[in-house]
Amino acid sequence: MISLAEHFTSIQGEGVWIGQTMHFLRLAGCSVGGIDAVCTTYDGRTFACDTDYKPTLKFDDPEKILELIPANIRHVCLTGGEPFDRDLSPLLSILFGNNKKVHIETSGTKHIPPDIGKFRPWITVSPKAPFQLGNLYRAHEIKFLVDEKFDGSDALFRSALTLEEPVIWLQPINHKDSLNEENIAQCLSLARTHPRCRVSIQLHKVLHVK
Repeated sequence: MISLAEHFTSIQGEGVWIGQTMHFLRLAGCSVGGIDAVCTTYDGRTFACDTDYKPTLKFDDPEKILELIPANIRHVCLTGGEPFDRDLSPLLSILFGNNKKVHIETSGTKHIPPDIGKFRPWITVSPKAPFQLGNLYRAHEIKFLVDEKFDGSDALFRSALTLEEPVIWLQPINHKDSLNEENIAQCLSLARTHPRCRVSIQLHKVLHVK
């Protein structure tokens, strides 16, 4: 059984694939926020989740999910909640077998199975607690959420900076429908200190799209 909270077609607003049209499958449920809908970052900061991940659609057959995706859309993003709360292999197999490029956005709190590499997903990790350290080495990009309490002195951030392959993003924590100027300024300051990093602008909020 695969449950979705919602699905929609939009542009990717963050990261390496910014501006790319994708179909987003928001998987229902979240082991990170739990019933309180409060996210805790890997370094102990908390903030209210702005995502409704309650189930609205349920599928016994993952192949039925293909009917939700416009035929001309190749890129499919699995997000949540936390996608790795369930076995993604059946869904990944179907999407990959139908020539879809799959993107997975994860908190890194669940082990990312190494065997999903055969489906060639693009994996974005935004570290939450309790973060699984091994997931750093399976990420194509790592997104650190930044507010006034983030200073980049913790061991996980410093470890990520030593890795050569993943792109490292500084992502300002923003309001649901607007940008937080103070957090953006914090990102810009950190980027000057750590030029290994890039700053994410959340294009979907600039353009006022979902």
